[in-house]
Amino acid sequence: MASGPPSQPPRVRFLDSLRFNLLHMLPLFLRGIVVPDRRWTARSARWLADPVSVRFIHGLRRKYRSDRFFVRLFELGSNRLPRYEPVLLVTGTADIEAVLSDPDSYGSDTRSKVERLSLFEPEAVIISGGDEAWTRRAFNETVLDTACAVHRSAREFLEIVIRETDDIARLEHVRRSDFERLAQRITLQTVLGAGRVDDQLNSMLATMIGQADRLWFRRAKVFDSYYERLSAHLQDPTAGGLLRLCRQSDCDSLPVTPQVTHWLFAMKDALETHVPRALAVIACHPDIEERVRAELADADL
Repeated sequence: MASGPPSQPPRVRFLDSLRFNLLHMLPLFLRGIVVPDRRWTARSARWLADPVSVRFIHGLRRKYRSDRFFVRLFELGSNRLPRYEPVLLVTGTADIEAVLSDPDSYGSDTRSKVERLSLFEPEAVIISGGDEAWTRRAFNETVLDTACAVHRSAREFLEIVIRETDDIARLEHVRRSDFERLAQRITLQTVLGAGRVDDQLNSMLATMIGQADRLWFRRAKVFDSYYERLSAHLQDPTAGGLLRLCRQSDCDSLPVTPQVTHWLFAMKDALETHVPRALAVIACHPDIEERVRAELADADL
């Protein structure tokens, strides 16, 4: 979904917007706007089948004879009052490519997204716009080696992953909490440097994210303490990982710590959510598992 010029695509009727919010936005809200809620994610997967939502979107395309149209998105603002915001829903391949190629005209920064993410990563590239967005994006791509097939610190990162996964492989039964701890340790060391596992920093970030994800979202009391602690890591000349590369980049006029916060948030969330699911799917298909093991045996990491 993306905000865009209001004159061209058709606007869906109020009842269709209401149905869209019930089928799409209500489940999304229950599952968690910022981070997934385990209980509601499991329940919505059982109760709200994807084909129902897909058929509804196909029905809108036929009804309004368009691959893109404006729906009104229901959301709660930081002032705790409900509001309806027009949002462009894009379903056609050509339209999706047009949106992605013109980010200045089509921004996905709904007010709710900006308000919530600003509570723990203000000035991060993901909620930036205009020239600031391009400057911050360039910094992110420089440190993360976006243009390279292999990151310049890949060997350091791989050693961290091997060391941490060796520890979890010794467990007889691996639980979700084990994967969460694994994701936390790998993420912290990748960003802060090998051997640096700052549990207090991670706990502060979790608190801020939790406050941003609530119905009545607000800034957590640990916000200032978190950024003071992260800044101390960044200024530490012995810190490695991505922080070392941050110090080597031209970033004097750039808000670096919010970019780092997004890396901590996004990497840990992706690892602890998607890795267990991928392994579970592989384990359910013995032929696929056999192929994966064969690939790993011959892979030159």
